[in-house]
Amino acid sequence: MMASKCKLLATFKILLIYLSINTLSAATETGEDTDHWEFFAEGYLFAAGIKGKSAAGDIDIPFNDVVDDLDGGVMGTFDARKNKWTLAADLLYLDLDQDDNTTVNFAGTSVPSNVDVNLKGFVSTLIAAYQISEKDSVDFHLLAGLRYLWLDAELEANIGPNINIKADDSGSTVDGIIGFRGRVDLNNKWYLSGYSDIGTGESDLTWQIKAAINYRLKNSTVTAGYRYLEWEFDDNSALDDLNFSGPYAGAIWKF
Repeated sequence: MMASKCKLLATFKILLIYLSINTLSAATETGEDTDHWEFFAEGYLFAAGIKGKSAAGDIDIPFNDVVDDLDGGVMGTFDARKNKWTLAADLLYLDLDQDDNTTVNFAGTSVPSNVDVNLKGFVSTLIAAYQISEKDSVDFHLLAGLRYLWLDAELEANIGPNINIKADDSGSTVDGIIGFRGRVDLNNKWYLSGYSDIGTGESDLTWQIKAAINYRLKNSTVTAGYRYLEWEFDDNSALDDLNFSGPYAGAIWKF
């Protein structure tokens, strides 16, 4: 049971890290059609907390606990836009290592223990968006795509001088999503943006909503906003539901 709880907690953390450093970009939207491809890249920090319910109990993990366990990772978002179409690809690889020294109750005695969990995660999100309306300083896009998540967990627990437990597990989830995004210009520098999607597949339901205020520079845009993301899983899953929420800030570059 202890090993199961540690693996589950670390899995939640790798998901949160994914959400904390990566999302689909709305790019530096101007509302203007172009006859050639334009390309954008974005990076930002999503300072989110995570809550949910699982077979191991309620989940409540603050953002700062996740950052301490990150060994490293590679991540990126790439958008291509032409006329009314936008194609976006988001890729992420992370390596998380959690090493905890604690005690467990064993036969009525507190016994020192060490638990080491290593998690590797790969996430890919692909969408296609189409602009269905544009009027003055407002535009609106419909989108569809896929979310894919793969996780691999390895656990080693040493309890007292004689007990050693090793376990590993891996799994993946694929969901189809549909949604929309839009933009409202306040002036030639400032604009508001919104994004929402909903989907299902190997999870029962996943949905997301975010809103941001953005400031255009010459070849880039700075952005800040708030995001909420939730998954619901089937009754046979160890995880019932998860939700992430918090502010984010970052930058979008055009090249």
